[in-house]
Amino acid sequence: MARAAEDRPAQYQKSLLTYFDILGFREMVATAADPEQVASRLRVFSRLSQPERGEMEKWQHTFSHFSDLAVRNVPIKAREELGVEQGLLYWELLDLAYIQSHLAEDGILIRGATTVGDIYVDERLIFGPALIRAYELERGVASYPRIILDSRVLDRLADSPELCIPGVADQMKSLCTVLARDNDGTWFVDYLQATMHELASQPTAYGKFLRKHRDVVRKAAAKFPELCSPAAKIGWLISYQNRTVGTLPFDAIRKYEIEKQDLMV
Repeated sequence: MARAAEDRPAQYQKSLLTYFDILGFREMVATAADPEQVASRLRVFSRLSQPERGEMEKWQHTFSHFSDLAVRNVPIKAREELGVEQGLLYWELLDLAYIQSHLAEDGILIRGATTVGDIYVDERLIFGPALIRAYELERGVASYPRIILDSRVLDRLADSPELCIPGVADQMKSLCTVLARDNDGTWFVDYLQATMHELASQPTAYGKFLRKHRDVVRKAAAKFPELCSPAAKIGWLISYQNRTVGTLPFDAIRKYEIEKQDLMV
């Protein structure tokens, strides 16, 4: 199979691509009592980051993983080619929210970027302009424990039905159930909000999730006090938790049995 791939000329595929990695990985390695502590964290990271088998077959995902970084790639193909309903962008963002929330529950914070562009992937190689752009956005713009959405993706919504949810006139209204706009104008995956929608049928579960997330943030703040200013990585996470809790509507507070002050960092 590998030989057959090598015999074919490499061709780019227009794709939706996300590059992300673990924040604080260097410190994790430096302070681990033994290699197994690091290995166990990486196993969790890999397991939660990769698409489920059914999703990989449905959307023709590819997944690449090396050490503390991962790349998820979804080809942008017409409905006729895939044989499924579209809405690729929404479903991938929802998956990323799921990944980020579950990793956070395990104390693993990640940072990344989602973009659209050309990529080549086979069993051994992955390269292309989309990967370079996602890497540069992750390094230069994401900065905090967030997965940002490249503005190029939103710019393509008008002329890329493959990315859009079928039958929905206001695409941004739907996307804003999994996205939020940060103070710097950057759109990012709002995994705390997405988790609220996911747990809507389990009234007490969301409160438990927010308490666990609060504890993860507090632990990170105690471990890295120098990163707790509003402009620093953990400072951003503190603000994100407090802003999410502070803006919960009254009906959500009552439904999820939440005490705002108890969930603030």
